Amino acid sequence: MSDQYIDVEQGLGRVRGNKALYKRMLNMFIESKEIGEFETHIESGNCDEASKSAHAIKGIAGNLALTRLFDLSSDLVEELRHGIIDEKNIADYHDALEKTRAAVDEAIIELGP
Repeated sequence: MSDQYIDVEQGLGRVRGNKALYKRMLNMFIESKEIGEFETHIESGNCDEASKSAHAIKGIAGNLALTRLFDLSSDLVEELRHGIIDEKNIADYHDALEKTRAAVDEAIIELGP
């Protein structure tokens, strides 16, 4: 499975084909505290802390080959470092996060037991 939200083949390559490890990591993403922290910092207008959370999300997304989320969080890190909260980009991030979560759920099922 490879689409704009997750590249399972690439993700598995990063863990040398260890499906159990990749599934465990994907589950950790679903429960990631950084996502909630990002939301809190954006709502409060704290660009510095939001940038740190977005950077952590970028790292997680990159390691797991969550392609669209990686791209958007990369853009957000740069904007937030400059004190910019672009509502359109935040909305795009939320949309990608929702679709990434769905793609991750699907990938977990497809990877099997």
